[in-house]
Amino acid sequence: MSYDKFLSNLDSFSPMMEELQTLSNFVQNKIIEISPEEKTTKFYHYTSVQGLEGIVSNANLWATDYRFLNDSREMKDGLDVVYKALIDREEIVLQELAKHLKEHSENLAEIITPYIISFCSKHDLLSQWRAYANQSEGYCIEFDLSDSRLSTCQNNTVVICNFLPVIYDGKLKLKIVNLIIDELSKTIKKHQIDNDNLSELSLERKGMITGLLQNVFQIPLLTFKDEGFAEEKEWRAIFLANSVQNENLRKFRTAGGTFVPYVESIFLQDDEENLFQREILPIKSVCLPPAAGNTTRKGLELFLHDNGFKDQNKVPVLDSAIPLRNQKNINW
Repeated sequence: MSYDKFLSNLDSFSPMMEELQTLSNFVQNKIIEISPEEKTTKFYHYTSVQGLEGIVSNANLWATDYRFLNDSREMKDGLDVVYKALIDREEIVLQELAKHLKEHSENLAEIITPYIISFCSKHDLLSQWRAYANQSEGYCIEFDLSDSRLSTCQNNTVVICNFLPVIYDGKLKLKIVNLIIDELSKTIKKHQIDNDNLSELSLERKGMITGLLQNVFQIPLLTFKDEGFAEEKEWRAIFLANSVQNENLRKFRTAGGTFVPYVESIFLQDDEENLFQREILPIKSVCLPPAAGNTTRKGLELFLHDNGFKDQNKVPVLDSAIPLRNQKNINW
């Protein structure tokens, strides 16, 4: 179903939509509340030297279409948890939703396309240097998000990110999903959505209800990852762009012979009344890679100085504490 058609059918579901939006906020709060991650406003982004140059020079970060991330089971891990929890429920509607999610898992981005920027809650982490900083030749950027929000803006189209910790533990995933289903069951009963009246609806309108219910699980699907990635201690900036916004926002880069869709995101400063673009990125420090020498330090300091990070905005350049003899000593 096209997005325009999706919108044209929403009026009759507006009361339920409002409740599901409230539930979506409930879901995000629960993920943060249940996560074992410490609450903080300081986050780290590991990147190559080219990545740091682009971030500072252009004053933005790139959010990648989730289908092009490095986890081959992106969203599928969460989908398994959601499916098992839904299929065990008594309500026929929830069982039908489970089957719909399973059957249409490859088309989840048809109406809403998620774009993601990855951050880490830990500074100077060896696994992050290995995975994201070009074989320990990159940099670790510390951002302070205490008064900032990430947003993607283009052609009068604005999407604010959802900023959430990744959940790796299987028991926590199931706990979150069951909390969502409990709340969703209340909405289903309130609006008397059951198998009998669903069967009376056209396939199109039945699909509308299923789509609305499915949307509640989108954030958990994007924040659940396999436990094997737990050492990454990831937080995600998630941008949910509908198909119209997607056309206005989407750009492409190339990597490994593949065209990779992305959107540019900027930092908006939040003064509790208004959001406006920051004059300078909220970078609090940049950590050098393990065993970096004086030349690397001097080059970075000059680059930052010439890009506005001087005087009161000067950014400390930190040394890695990881005792590698040189940058090539990691056995990949």
